[in-house]
Amino acid sequence: MQIQGETRFGAVTVRVRGNGASSEAVVIAEDWTQVELTLTDIQPWWPHSLGEQPLYDVEVVFHNDVRILDTVHKRTGFRTVELDTTPDADGKGANFGFVINGVAVFARGMDWIPDDCFPSRITPARYRERVQQAKDANVDLLRVWGGGLYEQEAFYEACDELGVMVWQDFALACAAYPEEEPFALEFEAEARDNVIRLSAYPSLILWNGNNENLWGHEDWGWEAQLQGRTWGADYYYRLFPEIVAELDPSRPYWPGSPSSGPKDLYPNDPNYGCIHIWDVWNARDYTCYDDYSPRFVAEFGYQGPATYATWARALAPEDRSAASAAMLMHQKAAGGNTKLNDGINGHLPAPGETKADFDEWLFAMQVQQARAVRYGIERWRSLRGRCLGSVIWQLNDCWPVTSWAALDLGTNAAGEPVARRKPLWYAVRSAYADHLITVQHDEAGWRAVLVNDGTDTWAATGTIEVRALDGEVLYSEALDETLAPRSRKDLPLTDLPALDRTDVAIVVTAKGAERAVKLLVEDVDTALPEPLFETTVARTTDGVSVSVTARSFLRSLCLFPDRVSEDAWVDNLLVDLFPGDTHTFIVAGEIPEDAYPDLTSRPVLRSVTKPLTLSEAT
Repeated sequence: MQIQGETRFGAVTVRVRGNGASSEAVVIAEDWTQVELTLTDIQPWWPHSLGEQPLYDVEVVFHNDVRILDTVHKRTGFRTVELDTTPDADGKGANFGFVINGVAVFARGMDWIPDDCFPSRITPARYRERVQQAKDANVDLLRVWGGGLYEQEAFYEACDELGVMVWQDFALACAAYPEEEPFALEFEAEARDNVIRLSAYPSLILWNGNNENLWGHEDWGWEAQLQGRTWGADYYYRLFPEIVAELDPSRPYWPGSPSSGPKDLYPNDPNYGCIHIWDVWNARDYTCYDDYSPRFVAEFGYQGPATYATWARALAPEDRSAASAAMLMHQKAAGGNTKLNDGINGHLPAPGETKADFDEWLFAMQVQQARAVRYGIERWRSLRGRCLGSVIWQLNDCWPVTSWAALDLGTNAAGEPVARRKPLWYAVRSAYADHLITVQHDEAGWRAVLVNDGTDTWAATGTIEVRALDGEVLYSEALDETLAPRSRKDLPLTDLPALDRTDVAIVVTAKGAERAVKLLVEDVDTALPEPLFETTVARTTDGVSVSVTARSFLRSLCLFPDRVSEDAWVDNLLVDLFPGDTHTFIVAGEIPEDAYPDLTSRPVLRSVTKPLTLSEAT
């Protein structure tokens, strides 16, 4: 701690209390004062994916022999954090992963941007709600993007309490920054202020030098444009690490995102450090995530439009079409709609962009976003061991927009901000679950990958099947595997029958995990049947239940209750059902009883491909 000002005598008393532990120490105050306390029976702070989050009250009192001069109160937790960058034995790469309290973590992350175009409107309750929404999606790390803000204390307090790790960028992004005065002193002052301000928060596990500036200098033509002028390298390789070492030595520092670490390494090398993957969204099919075997993905993402209820508040009915001038004002990605249209080709039926097509466009593009990002997550988790984390761009939004976010930002009838869950949020929750089953394909053929990122051993018992879409089981074998915590197993599927049909899927089930259903060809090439099902709607203690029993194969079945009541939301989306399967959706929020029939009508309840046909509803 630093003491500023003059006094004839000063002392510092530090008290720590909480969870049955207490300690106190008094030392003479100096300009820089260090106090060491001994505490026994301390309970460590963990990310929620690994344990609990005990916090302790810390009181720092600056006083003389007459009176108290100043007092600071903080809540903090105790944990260790390391950034593992152990070189590979062959010298051709290195780890990049976090170790918390001695335990290596696969980070299940998302990028965080400012939650409002007007940050003064963000309240502590709103921060907590947003961090809770991240936690509910099984996210255990939020990367505070360098193009945003050093957030208010309430954000970090929420992350401390809810067990969400924070990767904090220094606030420099996507630009060259001069190193001469007056800039250098301003950057140093800002960095010092925020490192001191945020150092007490146990959730904060990494200081990162910048967002994409190292990459930009290397790949975006900056070097030629700069003509020898400074661009920020001294901040990332000298100033910031010196400040962190001086003021917050318990935390690791990394030069940038992306960065391979040393200056002489290409900053976006998948064999080192953390990388960003944007060629997929910008120019390639999302299945090209298979071309990457990274150590840690700090940014990747795919666009999708906001929820219906958010558009209904933001756009007049006549403007609700993909290509309307008003809608395009809410699309800020360069060529965004073209990229959406190009990306959906070969995967889903391509919707039109007129007002009459709006429902089809909204559904198709939201499903496409969810599938693309889930494809990437499952790829990174299937490489667990080599890859030690993924961070999705992005969790939240700051206005109604077609964007990469899993939570949009709209308003309700009272004009209050509402972050509604897009289908992507549900896909992230599934793909980031402790237990994951994913079916992968490469030159060697098909394989099932089981991933256990839980804290206990997983007894994965179930079946591996090939099923026709009419429900017929064409092949079946027992699955009986045991996975230690934080491990994965690859199961080559070498005994499958010839898979030369367009109406079959590989289906893997295991106790304690979501069933994996992998169609062998894309939806547009699959012999998807006409959707047939039966429904029942009932009031429950948790809200309203909508049960759907499939009479034909239902692909990515979704229920959108915000089309009936704008503040309603559902517990699950994107469900695959075979004939005879039943799934029950739970709808939270107020749904008038006379609106129950609307919950089973299209486009509220629908699946991929043909319009839903209601065979029977009660």
